[in-house]
Amino acid sequence: FNHATDAVVTFSRVGHGHGLIRTHISIHVSKSIQVMADAEEGDAYLSFDVALAKAAKQMRRYKKRLRDHKERMERVPVTQAR
Repeated sequence: FNHATDAVVTFSRVGHGHGLIRTHISIHVSKSIQVMADAEEGDAYLSFDVALAKAAKQMRRYKKRLRDHKERMERVPVTQAR
C-alpha cells in the first residue's frame, strides 16, 4: 500500500485494578480497506506491539489477496464476442 489515509490508536485501562491496558488500532488504508486490531496486555508498549503485529498481518494478507487476484485476472484469456 502506498499510504494510509487515516490511522487512530486508542489506549484504555481494562476493568478496575486489573492492570491491563487495551490498545485499539484502526487504519483506513483506502476507500474499501479498513484494518482493525486489538490487544490487552499489562504494559502499554507491549499492548501496542501486539496490536501492531496483528494489524500488519492483516495488511499482508489483504495485499497478498489483491496480488493473487490481479495475477489470476491477467492469466484469464479475454474472449471476444461475436
